[in-house]
This record gives sequence, C-alpha cells and structure tokens, in this order.
Amino acid sequence: MYITFLLAMKGTALYNLASAVLLLCTAVLLYRTKTSICIPAKFLTIPYLVFACGLTLSSVLQGEANNIVKVLHYIYITLPLFLMYAGGRCFVRHDVIYKAMAVAAGITAAVCISSCLDPHAWLDGRFSPESHPNVTVQLLLLPVPFVMVALYKLRASKLWTAVNIVSLLVILMAAFLTRSRGGLGGFLVGLLILGTLSWPVLKSGWSYKKTAVVSLLLAVFMTLISLFVALNVFARTGSDQGRLYLLYTSVRMFEDHPLCGIGFDNWSREYPRYIHPESNEPHLTHAHNDVLNLMATTGALGAGGYVFFSVMTWLYLVKRLTAQPREAMLWAMLWMFLSLQIHGFVDISVQYNQSARMFFGMLGLTLAIADKEREIV
Repeated sequence: MYITFLLAMKGTALYNLASAVLLLCTAVLLYRTKTSICIPAKFLTIPYLVFACGLTLSSVLQGEANNIVKVLHYIYITLPLFLMYAGGRCFVRHDVIYKAMAVAAGITAAVCISSCLDPHAWLDGRFSPESHPNVTVQLLLLPVPFVMVALYKLRASKLWTAVNIVSLLVILMAAFLTRSRGGLGGFLVGLLILGTLSWPVLKSGWSYKKTAVVSLLLAVFMTLISLFVALNVFARTGSDQGRLYLLYTSVRMFEDHPLCGIGFDNWSREYPRYIHPESNEPHLTHAHNDVLNLMATTGALGAGGYVFFSVMTWLYLVKRLTAQPREAMLWAMLWMFLSLQIHGFVDISVQYNQSARMFFGMLGLTLAIADKEREIV
C-alpha cells in the first residue's frame, strides 16, 4: 500500500497511514531479529547528509523561525529514502512491488479521467488537476518508468498487462494535455539518453567511467537541443523572456545573501525588491530553476549541498547500472532522476513536496532491490 500511494497522484492520507505502518513493521522486524538498521551506501548517504545539513544550517543562520520549520518539513519529506530502503531490505517481494506500481498507475489514470470533465482541472487550456500544469506533469510522468518495469515484469498476466497498458496510455495523454514543455522535455530526453546507452551497457559491457562520461555529454547535448526546440517551435514569448529575467533576480538575491540566502520560504516576499525592471511577471513564487532557487533562498550552503547530492546520486546510479545492467529498477530510477533534473533547469522540480517524496522514496526502494539482488548473486 505504501508504494501504491507513494506513486499515485491522490491518496495523501492513505500514504501517511501506510508510511506509519511500514515504519512500525520494519522496526518490529529489526527488533525481533536483532538486526541493525539498514541504510544506503555511504557514497549516497553522506551527500544526502551534506544536503540536509546545508539546508538546516542555512535556515538557522538566516534566523527566521518560519524558514527553519519549512526546511525541517522538507527534510522530513525526503526521509522515505531511508524508510523505503530499510523496508525494501526487510520485505522485498517482487510480485507485490510490481502490482503495487500497477495499482498506483490505475489510480492516477482514474483521477485523470474523472478530472477531464471538471473545469477547475484546467488552467488556460492546460490540464492541471493539481496546483499547476508543471506540478501535474511531474506527478504523472515520474512514476511512468516504474510502471513500464511493472508492465514488463507482469507480462505473463493478461489482466495486469491490460491494466498497465490502459493506465499508461491515459497517463501519457493527460501529461501531453498539460503542455508542460519542461516536464515533457525532461521525460523524453531521459528516455533518449537511456535508449542510447542501453546497447553499449547491456551488450558491450561499458565501464562505469565511460558510461558516466557519455551519459553526461548526452544529457548536456540533448537538453540543449530540447531547449532550442522549445524556444523555436513551442515558444511562449513573454514567459521565455521572463525566465531570463529570473536569472538576473536570482543572482542579485544570492549576491546580497551569499551564505544562507534570503530564506527557504521567502521568495515571494523578497521578489518585488529584486525584480528585473523590464519583467512583466510581478507575482512569481520561485526562480523556475532548482539550483537558482536554492542559491537565492538558501545560499551556498543549501545550493552547494544540493549540487553535491545530485552529482553523487547520478554517479552512484550509473555505477550501479554498469555493475547490474539487467536490473530494470536501476534503469527506471535513472530515467526518473534525469527527468527530474532536466525539468529542474526550467522549473523547480525536486523542491515540490510530492515530487521530492516520490523521488527519494523510489530511490530508496530501487537501491534496496538492487542490493538484495547483488547479495543473492
């Protein structure tokens, strides 16, 4: 149930209940078996701690109680990384995991279908049952790589195959209706990168270093191509120019508060003081870029920790992928990571609470499954 409502677009109350049950069951099992708590490898855990400590220190130095509370709440949102890793190591049953993913896709598809006739689910002609089309597209597309893994793993069952195919078609159509260039672009670029890497990694056995270098070059090249297409084929003149003005705004905020930023939750309050003179968007709530937003709001401490964590996560996933190229969950996780990061160039992605919860939770589950499989081999 935890996996289902981690990935489903709706069901926050059930997710909270399921997380409490999973935490309790894991704690009881570890106590009864006298087993120590499992955490991901230090290659990933240490960068996570650097990120979390950087955010916390920036808010403490900034001094406003509201920002300290917001940062601590965000860190709480990321803790599924450890809960899912420990739970996955204790309770891994592949058939249950893949069926839970399929059920999550079915719930999301049902939400999309029921929302289509609701006028409040549309914003300027864009499908948006959540707060904004850019948020909606993340909640729709981030789970898709794992639903595709479930489709492959449950292919022997006609019923589960039919459920997965119908759900995927509905979700992809709904994602297209959001008309979110960044979300759709990140999803497609991630797919193209993995598709390009699949043959050399699976058949030629590329090394970790070669795969890391090539994947980085592909990410940079394909992201630039997607930005070029978005700006020239799907241009939104006022909005695109406004994003450039946000670079100016973010840098000015950072220059005035280089160590700890203006405060994790203070962008809206401070933005009018720093707005570019020619900008026609006076009410923006964030910098439309993950790194710039963290630079402005949490300074070098928060942004530096995030960049360090992101780079190390990417390297670790590539390292594990080259060591276990047949583990489908690793391919899905890298796809989710790339989609989130590329979308983060033109919006905030990992800073949306539900997207962060989904990302960190699936990262923990993926590593738990991969580690368990490696031990069996």
